[in-house]
Amino acid sequence: MGELIDSLASNPKTAIFMGDLSQGGDELMRHSSTVMYVSVLMGLNLAGFLIKQRKRVDPARAKEVTDVGVGAMVHDIGITRLPEQVREKYQTMGDESDPQWREHPSLGYRMVHGNIDPSAAIVVLQHHQRIDGSGYAGADWPVLRDQRIHVFARIAGLADEFDRRRHPPHGDTRPAAWTLRELLSQPHGQRFESELLKALFLVVPPFPPGSVVQLSDGRWAVVIDHVTYDPCRPVVQTIPGPPGTFSDDEAHGMPELNLSEYDRDLHITRHEGSDVGDMLFAPPPLLANARSAMANI
Repeated sequence: MGELIDSLASNPKTAIFMGDLSQGGDELMRHSSTVMYVSVLMGLNLAGFLIKQRKRVDPARAKEVTDVGVGAMVHDIGITRLPEQVREKYQTMGDESDPQWREHPSLGYRMVHGNIDPSAAIVVLQHHQRIDGSGYAGADWPVLRDQRIHVFARIAGLADEFDRRRHPPHGDTRPAAWTLRELLSQPHGQRFESELLKALFLVVPPFPPGSVVQLSDGRWAVVIDHVTYDPCRPVVQTIPGPPGTFSDDEAHGMPELNLSEYDRDLHITRHEGSDVGDMLFAPPPLLANARSAMANI
């Protein structure tokens, strides 16, 4: 997977725009790379969906995710063509209703059109369009809905929405659990297809493996596996206390817990220093078949 991401970042189709992206600063590069990474991971979990959505394309090519990644990497390149005061206003206010800000998909599309594959370029134009008819692409472009929005743009659009809500321009980084819960709520949930939301939940866990958590009974633990059918209740390895307060010998033999198999009174309350007890959510209905799918792997 890492090699695929590296190859996308160095792809000649995207490399010609790296200089433009770098002009947008470190945050734009971070955001673009994250959206590319999440989009590709989602695409790899959506092979069957991509084949159904791209009926006019040979199935072997329809499920290929390279152009999803290329489009996602440069999706916000139009921001570099906005006046500095418009960018500064967005960074301060986070207001997407600004008509000038809403021109960045169109500006970006004009930059990449003819230089990258059309299925990648359309991501740049449509990544702020939503299936309920909300969103924007620029004053010269109609607001589309449902299947009229290219599937690659719908994938990258959800990845973009996730990262922007987790890293708002005018505030502190929010926990992944908070962001995922918000995307399930209305009206956000109706703006994205359940297939895409499911793919996001499969590849972006609320509590990533390797992170430190504290449980409701006071015990400390390290997340060791993501339970796809119950995202907020991962498999954890208990530890004697907070990191740095015990030796490896003291940690040896501590019990492992699959929280999804315990009563819901036992749950995560803190994650990487943040209180998250009120951010937890029950297994979304869209993940109802994930348990049987995992059993067949």
